[in-house]
Amino acid sequence: ELIHRCADGRTIVVDSCWVAQYGPDGSLLRFLETNRDITARKDTEREALRRADEIRALNATLEQQVRQRTVHLRRANKNLASFIYSAAHDLRTPLRAMSGYAEALAEEYGDLLGETGCGYTGRIRAAAEHMGTLIDDLLQLSHVSRAEMNLQDVDLSAEVTALCGKFHARDPDRRVRVTVEDGIRVTADRILILIVLESLLGNAWKFTARRDDATITFAAATVD
Repeated sequence: ELIHRCADGRTIVVDSCWVAQYGPDGSLLRFLETNRDITARKDTEREALRRADEIRALNATLEQQVRQRTVHLRRANKNLASFIYSAAHDLRTPLRAMSGYAEALAEEYGDLLGETGCGYTGRIRAAAEHMGTLIDDLLQLSHVSRAEMNLQDVDLSAEVTALCGKFHARDPDRRVRVTVEDGIRVTADRILILIVLESLLGNAWKFTARRDDATITFAAATVD
């Protein structure tokens, strides 16, 4: 490959092939030189190499950013887990005090409080118990976020039925008709899918509170 300058001043790259011609006595007479212009091909090769270098540099930059963000994410998750644990521990003490004082009020001053006052103390204790459950769920979620997913066969129909039973027991005065389709199964992390189900069903239970005859339906539908 040689670089030639044309008559018009352009510089081109050629693929040059030389063939020697010899006389009868073996002496060198002349060369036949054939040049093929490969400037476009060389430009394409250089552009491809340039782009490959850019891609390699970009990949290296992205890999470095991913490593840095992974380190930052792990640090943030660790800090978040520490905060959740500390906050949960700090919240339990006032909750126990709240529940204990409400129980003492009901036992020692029940006659003075009357039916309405005792009902209020019962609600305070129920709210404290529910807050304790939320704290437990928060701690559980902090552990789940740092654990590997454990995929298994999960009977969603059975899990939904059990969750709705818990809601009924927690709020027995509600009139809610729950319909659950049988045989809905998925492959999932059971703990994570239960968190999703409890959130969805909890919203359905909460936002139908003003209806006299609420209906909550859990079913599967085939799409496409």
